[in-house]
Amino acid sequence: MFDEVKMKIFKKKSRGSRKGPRFSRYRGSIMFISCILLVLAAVTTVHSISLGAQLRDKTAQISDLEKEKEQEEQRTEEIEKYKDYVGTDEYVEDTARDRLGMVKENEILFKAEE
Repeated sequence: MFDEVKMKIFKKKSRGSRKGPRFSRYRGSIMFISCILLVLAAVTTVHSISLGAQLRDKTAQISDLEKEKEQEEQRTEEIEKYKDYVGTDEYVEDTARDRLGMVKENEILFKAEE
């Protein structure tokens, strides 16, 4: 019985003593891995902030390009209307009056005195 109690105490001491050195044996590795994880977390955070700024810039650029696209579409519509107008008789008459000074047969032209 006495030997059994001694063995239990010895086993408890040896188990407890094994936990301490075992942890201290890997303490350097644990610290190294912890440092690496902290550095990775910091790099990821900085990169995330940088990507957020790029996203805002690109969103603003997209907005500007969409406005420019709308302006160009309006300009294209105006050019199409002008193209249709150029093919009409009205355009020919207006051009003849403005550039050549021509008038219709029964038309009276009044000019202001200078």
